[in-house]
Amino acid sequence: MLKLRIYFVIVGLIACAACKKLIGPEQPSLGSITESKIAYLGGSWLCGVQNNVWTPVNQGHSPVTFLNGQLIEAGALPTLSQPTLLEGVGFGLGNCYHPFVGATSIQLKKFDCDPQATLFFKELSETSTRNFQAIWNKQNHPGDYTDLSFPNATMEALFSNDPSYSASLKNPFYHYFASQPGSSNAVSDLLKTKATCAVLSIGMDDIYNWAKQGGGKDATPIPSAAVFESKLDNLLSQLQTNGMKTGVLCTIPASGTIPYYTTLPATGVQLDSVKASQLNALYGNSNLLHFVKGANGFIAESSFGSLVSGYSKKIKLLTKDESILLSINADSLKCNGMGVFFPIADEYVLDVYELGLINTAVLNYNQIIKQKAIQYHLAVADWYTLLENIKLGTKVNGVPFSSAFIKGNFFSADGQNPSTQGYVLLTNEIIRALNEKYFSTLAPIDPFAYPGLVLP
Repeated sequence: MLKLRIYFVIVGLIACAACKKLIGPEQPSLGSITESKIAYLGGSWLCGVQNNVWTPVNQGHSPVTFLNGQLIEAGALPTLSQPTLLEGVGFGLGNCYHPFVGATSIQLKKFDCDPQATLFFKELSETSTRNFQAIWNKQNHPGDYTDLSFPNATMEALFSNDPSYSASLKNPFYHYFASQPGSSNAVSDLLKTKATCAVLSIGMDDIYNWAKQGGGKDATPIPSAAVFESKLDNLLSQLQTNGMKTGVLCTIPASGTIPYYTTLPATGVQLDSVKASQLNALYGNSNLLHFVKGANGFIAESSFGSLVSGYSKKIKLLTKDESILLSINADSLKCNGMGVFFPIADEYVLDVYELGLINTAVLNYNQIIKQKAIQYHLAVADWYTLLENIKLGTKVNGVPFSSAFIKGNFFSADGQNPSTQGYVLLTNEIIRALNEKYFSTLAPIDPFAYPGLVLP
């Protein structure tokens, strides 16, 4: 009987090890966090983009807003100031140069071969866009914002002074709330806050703005590790000179933990021997495009491919280690023969070389982030490791989270930005890092106090 009891105790401990229990302190405290002025700078994941849009609701469910609440609960001054997004109007990132009306800009993908099953976001007309800008200008007074996070905040966008509203903008968001359009930039406005504590998520949009366009010829290349290090060091040095004593840097997740890059199988062409022979005959029994019974790769444009008679670009059969992006027209993939009778365009595919560039950039950037955190005595919120654990599957208060598309709870319906509950978990990692570094006792947030995945 004693052995049996010990067995059940051991089983219980093993079961609990796979779960996370959120237990807050009796009395939250700030420890040595210098809270007199806390400022934020970062991109899509810091400002709360969901379902491929940035709206007032999303901004209110961002790591910035969540963390600010926990800091205030622990005694910090209420210094957060944000540019006000307009109720009922947001920024649609499907076309990030135009505001939109409605709940989302995500295009629902057609998996059921129904030609009527389409839903696109609605853009405003040019006249309405000008009216939108007038409303924005009345509602927002450029000035001392402490939250300077916004979608697609590449390093080029953070340092860009371009105030014009056009498709050539390096940064289509910041000019709306620049303190001095044409001469200020997000970094200079951040420095004006004289922040004593800074929360920074830098570099992620530089990598994934390129990745989500399939590394195409029109995508802005990923900056080198040397450029990233120089920019980050310059920023941290200026922040420290201006009064920053504490803060946190966020690492960058790997592409393999984001469903936008992992959901669609690159080798999803299932054939019997007859169909394989028919396709081989269709392509002239070429050794370059050889189909077999069972699983086969889709045909796609790739610089690693070969020229085949009848097609002007290099093409290849994808391997299981390559990626088809969720931005592809899934109905064409499933129902119209894309990837079998005609190749997938390069902008919807990441081949092994392109994925190698992404993964190398993530590892190099994260190494630099950790080095700079040590150099400037900052905490590290390890979003990279958090997402690796999410990918493997984890439970919070008994509820499972994974990186599975739609059903994994962590990501929103665009497959690349978190859900509200996902943002809570990212915020809790920032809280963990601050508590560990500065001996604070900020309370973690219960993700189940907020909505999970919201479908468009």
